[in-house]
Amino acid sequence: MGSLRALWFISFNLLFLIAVENSFALNNVKLGAVELEKGTESVEDSVRRPKRIMNTQRIEVAPVIDGRLTDECWKLGEWQSDYTQFMPKYGGEASQRTEIKIFYDDKNVYAAIRAYDDMSKMSRKLDRRDNFTGDLVGIHLDSYFDRRTAFEFDLTSAGQKVDVWVGNDGWDMNWNAVWYGKVAYEDSAWTAEFKIPLSQLRYSQKENQVWGLNSWRKIDRFQEEDHWNLVANDGTGLVYTFGELHGLKGLKKNKRFELTPYVSSKLTAVEKTAGNPFTQKPDFAGQGGVDALIGISNNTTLSVTINPDFGQVEADPSVMNLTAFETYFEEKRPFFVEGKNIFDFTFDDDLLFYTRRIGHAPSYNPGFQNMQMPENTTIAGALKLSGKTSKGLSFGIIESVTTKEFADIYDAGEEFRQVVEPLSNYFIGRFQQEYDHGNTLIGGMLTQTHRTIKDEHLNFLSSNVLSYGADFTRYWKDREYFFETKLIGSRINGDAAAIGRLQTSSARYYQRPDSDVEYDPELTKLNGIGASVKAGKWSKGHWRYNEEINYRSPGLELNDLGFMMLADLLKNNTSVSYVEKENKSIFKNYEFNVQQQNAWNSAGDGLYSQAVLSSNTEFMNSWMLAVTGSYKWRINDEQLLRGGPSMKLPDQLVLNYTAYTNQAKNLIVSLSGSRAIHLTGNSNLMSVSPEISLRLRSNLRFSFQTDFQKTLDELQFIQHVNKPDNSTTYLLGTIDNRNLGFTLRIDLAVTPEMTFQYYASPFVSIGKYNEFKRVTDPQSPDYDQRFTTMVPDIQDNTYYFDENLDGAADYSIFNPNFNFQQFRSNLVFRWEYRAGSTVYLVWSQDRTNYDPAGSFSFKNGWNKMFDLHPQNIFMVKLSYWFST
Repeated sequence: MGSLRALWFISFNLLFLIAVENSFALNNVKLGAVELEKGTESVEDSVRRPKRIMNTQRIEVAPVIDGRLTDECWKLGEWQSDYTQFMPKYGGEASQRTEIKIFYDDKNVYAAIRAYDDMSKMSRKLDRRDNFTGDLVGIHLDSYFDRRTAFEFDLTSAGQKVDVWVGNDGWDMNWNAVWYGKVAYEDSAWTAEFKIPLSQLRYSQKENQVWGLNSWRKIDRFQEEDHWNLVANDGTGLVYTFGELHGLKGLKKNKRFELTPYVSSKLTAVEKTAGNPFTQKPDFAGQGGVDALIGISNNTTLSVTINPDFGQVEADPSVMNLTAFETYFEEKRPFFVEGKNIFDFTFDDDLLFYTRRIGHAPSYNPGFQNMQMPENTTIAGALKLSGKTSKGLSFGIIESVTTKEFADIYDAGEEFRQVVEPLSNYFIGRFQQEYDHGNTLIGGMLTQTHRTIKDEHLNFLSSNVLSYGADFTRYWKDREYFFETKLIGSRINGDAAAIGRLQTSSARYYQRPDSDVEYDPELTKLNGIGASVKAGKWSKGHWRYNEEINYRSPGLELNDLGFMMLADLLKNNTSVSYVEKENKSIFKNYEFNVQQQNAWNSAGDGLYSQAVLSSNTEFMNSWMLAVTGSYKWRINDEQLLRGGPSMKLPDQLVLNYTAYTNQAKNLIVSLSGSRAIHLTGNSNLMSVSPEISLRLRSNLRFSFQTDFQKTLDELQFIQHVNKPDNSTTYLLGTIDNRNLGFTLRIDLAVTPEMTFQYYASPFVSIGKYNEFKRVTDPQSPDYDQRFTTMVPDIQDNTYYFDENLDGAADYSIFNPNFNFQQFRSNLVFRWEYRAGSTVYLVWSQDRTNYDPAGSFSFKNGWNKMFDLHPQNIFMVKLSYWFST
């Protein structure tokens, strides 16, 4: 352990010294794209061409937003054109002419784009909001002028809106603004007209301002993307290489105040069950709430939600999880996905803040047969304060309260209530300070969870949880190289039951007989830290590479407000990539990557080594292929036996692939899948997922996906068996688990503001166990010596095991086979009847059933699923947007 710590410490300091030395050495060098003389002169950037500048002007009479560029203001000034091809041929001449103008007044920014084309060949496809479908044009505004973040506004040729938050290294499609846009058609062009309220942007209070600017156009049939200012394609950063918008003067202080009250009603119908009073009649509930956006200043916004309702959000996909770890689901709730970028703090594969912890399912299940309990905890209210100062300080704060939740129970002829979740408060704070035009970043994050626990049966929950993080990033040589380091930590207080649960959770399993950390049942606090350092070549040229070391102490715990699978881990990652962005032969672009990874626990015991080879290719016909192969060896699994000793596993080979056809066509076909085998024994996995997407009409799209997975695992954990002599048997079995699911989506756009969306996903998972084993020597170099096979005596659905072969059963288990069925569907009608105001009509259906000792038959599972009485939910939601 001492040598590993020394290695980590030396590596950390060596890389830090290199980064600091280069940083100071380069501070006196003029770095192409980042040196601006008072923010007004154009400079060279990594694209090796001058940044374009557009001069705008204030107008007195605003245009009517109808898509027709006949207003007087559009006769002012000159059109800017000469867009350059970004893809398929970087730097090539655009196939069609595009021109743009931008003006502003005290309240709005106005943009007009004319896209010349053969109107008989243009792609006009109507889809739901925020889908990049058909031909489109758009603008990017870096109103902060921080060269890191921007707001994107697009209009498709069918008039559909798309708005996106854009960063140098990614984007967020969930960001939504209230703005106006229309398209119209001329003999040889189509035109787009934008009206973007200044209240939707964030900018400084300077009298004279410069904003980052770009405009782009997509020509669908050619899969062509053209830019007004050609941005870098070498990884330097999208926003970092924007052009500039000059001439903005005297912008008024942002007095943003938006109020969106809503009312909703929901009817839930379930199957009547004899003796259960909660199923005798449909449940009707009505509620109301309000969302508010308040502009504290030009660059700071306060978002408030009171009693939010997310009934229109699509259900999570069905899964069968037989591992020791939690399943990660994406966030879909509007309040939490909008503007979430400021709260991002990743640590390897973990998250310091996982938004779905707020409003999660109740933690305690009373386990009565006749009861009614909420699916999720109720968010009484939440506020989010976020912004960015003129000095480059970005900040975000979330404060949320969830209410105490009860289960209504009927048992032994009596009806009563029991608390299933305590009153809880959540706080998240994040900041990031920029220096040197965003090339140096220093940040921090703090999260806190407080639960008011007054019921003894809830003492397994932590009462006070604090987690924190600090990060430092430095880019140099025009963002070609980078250095990054992070420090995280956690401090948890609670009853001994709560801390005991954390000590014995799958993240650490202190109770393992070979654990180097002792389990303490009297402990009432748990502390931990983590640290990482990463450095390498970030952009430019064909070659990219990085080296990373990260460490988590045994006591680190992030899962109260974050997402973490494993503590007690030291990892080393090395990655080398070769990138080709130019068209070569049949390839538009391609990338090859080689990685190696090694992992140990904090005592220095090896956990695994892994080598990965991957490639991503886009062909000239716009088909794409991605293939990844990995070899994992030296595997020592500390989680397999769920608190038992660590166990050696056979080496493993894995192949993953994804391919899909031209996304511009009306018919799109994709295929993805994986294949994994263990080199000793018979364990293997195979999955395949074909999907077809067909646009039946310009406004009607149908997609159908099949997901099939077959897993044969010889070492699937079943349970612990505690025997009279105080010894423990760890019982494993060979499982044949097969999952079959389908996903159907139908999208119908009646107008750009009115859409129907249907989602349906039936899913069946079947599992059959045989070749039962008890673990005997989990560290034996001989695979067959690590366990002993046992044959149970099966009577009805009980399996009796005679471990000592004395003719009498030593213990028994219930038949572990299963058949799980689930069907989930959503039908959503959405109508934005005025900007920012919507009506939702929603029908959701759920059929879920788990058959222990179920038959190993998909057919029986499918028949049972559609014989189940559904839970139907009908909801109407109306919101109205007010704004100053």
